[in-house]
Amino acid sequence: MTRLSLLLLVLAGLFCSPAKAHTTSQSFSSWRSDGTDVNAVFAVDARRITQLAQLYDLEGGLYPMLEDHLKETITVQQGNTPCVRSGIAPLTSDGAIIRARLSFSCPTAVASENSVVTIAAFHTVSATHIHIARIDDAAADGAGREVLLSEAQPAFSLSGTHTPGSLTGFVRLGFDHVLSGPDHLAFLAALLLLAGTLRRALIAVTGFTVGHSITLALAVLGIIEPREQMIEALIAFTIASTALEAGLPEQRKTAFRFFAALTALIILPSGLVLPFGVAIMLYVAATAQLPQTTAIRLVPVVAIAFGLIHGAGFAGGLTELELTGRNLVAPLLGFNIGVELGQILALGLILGIASLLGTVLPGSKHISRAWLALPLFCAGCFWFAERLWT
Repeated sequence: MTRLSLLLLVLAGLFCSPAKAHTTSQSFSSWRSDGTDVNAVFAVDARRITQLAQLYDLEGGLYPMLEDHLKETITVQQGNTPCVRSGIAPLTSDGAIIRARLSFSCPTAVASENSVVTIAAFHTVSATHIHIARIDDAAADGAGREVLLSEAQPAFSLSGTHTPGSLTGFVRLGFDHVLSGPDHLAFLAALLLLAGTLRRALIAVTGFTVGHSITLALAVLGIIEPREQMIEALIAFTIASTALEAGLPEQRKTAFRFFAALTALIILPSGLVLPFGVAIMLYVAATAQLPQTTAIRLVPVVAIAFGLIHGAGFAGGLTELELTGRNLVAPLLGFNIGVELGQILALGLILGIASLLGTVLPGSKHISRAWLALPLFCAGCFWFAERLWT
């Protein structure tokens, strides 16, 4: 129980300052029309804007680059007639998220003429960039819908009353979120090594989805405000810890004593010692005392904790949509379904590759789990240090 208590302490330290956007390449906007006027607020992670330095002059700062980019990549059109952009201006920023207000004037009322918005922002610097747009209905209090845009589908209709594929769009977002994240794939591989069987691994990844669903909903509702740096660092730490447990079960005490010292060397230069750093180092020390059988039984519990962290990280961006009531259903349900499907596919691919290698290279069956876990452990330690130090 000591180990779980320390893990809870680590988790508690993650929810004491405002959330930031997840590292997935994504942006957000909200749209509202009134007669012939169309107004929008565009929001994106400040770090994402730095990618635009490949296209624009960085000397003017982040916002001028974003402004130039939005002018080139966002349009509103009625039939063959473009709506005139009547303004673009910065909004108050918290430093992590930068926002801009856009205004358009259309030839005829949006309600009576099909008006199509095209958002191709950031596709030139990130082909996998995802944009989530919320469309508010001025005639109904709080009514609205969400659409998910990508390079393959960059447009939506302002005057549409229904958005087919809204749910499926979020399913795809969750699916892509798993398969496009090297840290998440590394964790799944380490989890599979530790679980030892497909059944235990499926139970563990389902636990991850449960945790993910909880914090995703809590953060979107504004009940918790997670810290991005701590979340990303702890994700990396979990990869390293899980890989170490999987790779050296017979040398648990020695391995985790070494890991405790390595963890201290990574944490101390970051200045994040209390309470986050102390809790993590104590957690490693407590883990060293557990027998392997107990550690395996606790895998689903640790996976749920990992899900809590990862869900909070993604939700930092979804809060830009200001989802409430029934507007939560499609994003939360769709995203979590996509995550679960992505995890199952990833586990299947990992097992399939392992089986293929065992057939083509019979000698690979005798490779110890320690050698398989070593690159995952090294990657986790590298990401842990990188995310704490930057």
